[in-house]
Amino acid sequence: YTMPAVFSKVEGSGNGIKTVVPNISDVGLSLHRSPAEINKFFGTELGAQSRYDAETDRAIVNGAHTDAVLQELVHRYIDKFVLCPTCCLPETEYKIKNDTIFHRCKACGAKDMVDMTHKLCNFILAEDKKAKKESKGKKDVGKKVSFVFCASYLRQCEMRRLTFVCSYRSRRKRVRTAAT
Repeated sequence: YTMPAVFSKVEGSGNGIKTVVPNISDVGLSLHRSPAEINKFFGTELGAQSRYDAETDRAIVNGAHTDAVLQELVHRYIDKFVLCPTCCLPETEYKIKNDTIFHRCKACGAKDMVDMTHKLCNFILAEDKKAKKESKGKKDVGKKVSFVFCASYLRQCEMRRLTFVCSYRSRRKRVRTAAT
């Protein structure tokens, strides 16, 4: 298992100083977690505001932070939220049940609860609720679209049937006139 090293870039000065992590999406991809979640972990552990913009793929943490500090935080994040407590492999995914987050390991099959006292758990639960709400909205839209599609399809079939009947009748008339 490999993960790219976290590197950062400090921008601004004075009160507006902030640290930008340009490769947060690569780190998230290698850990099978969202970049927003990793960035939120940086913010909670450093006690600073953090934000992630998915459109520009920019992770920003307020304050000046070195690469070594951010790398240490990534290792702490991996220990708490990525590694399986049983086999210590990074093959886990979240299973959320009754506002409780569980690690479900793909390698050994273990299912253990995450430390729910960490502030990041609130973010994970909120993101899960948001994803469920969006998927529910898409299901409803899909039902409406399929109903509209079925109705329009039936209308088209009805029009084709009428067209077929009309063309069949006209063909029969042509055949009768040619035969007589």
